[in-house]
Amino acid sequence: MKNTYIFLITGEFETFHRKPMIEEFAKYVYPQKLIIVNRPFDLISYFVKNKKIKKSYSYKNIHVLNTHLILHDQISLKLNTILKKINFLKFKHDIKNMTKKKGNNIVWIMHPDLNDYLLFIDNKKIVYDC
Repeated sequence: MKNTYIFLITGEFETFHRKPMIEEFAKYVYPQKLIIVNRPFDLISYFVKNKKIKKSYSYKNIHVLNTHLILHDQISLKLNTILKKINFLKFKHDIKNMTKKKGNNIVWIMHPDLNDYLLFIDNKKIVYDC
């Protein structure tokens, strides 16, 4: 059974300080898939700041996922469960599309603020990398 490694990071992979470590790890587990999830941006502040929405991309066995939320994650996590689930629908959908094949999802969390994202990732083992 193949594993899919999901790295939840707090910024963007291109400038992430642990990028070299993840790239070396990708070589070690090749051809298994690594999914780097850049911290999801919220649409409201993105449009207010007038930023360009970055597309997801892949190279070798590394797939970088850029997804979004309606509200900022720290706001929605304080809301009731239904509103929180609605806010994270796109995130959950994007993760499911990337992990379609049977196997284990092994999730690496790089910051405690991202802990609540685990609610929206199925079939997981968790590594907290501090």
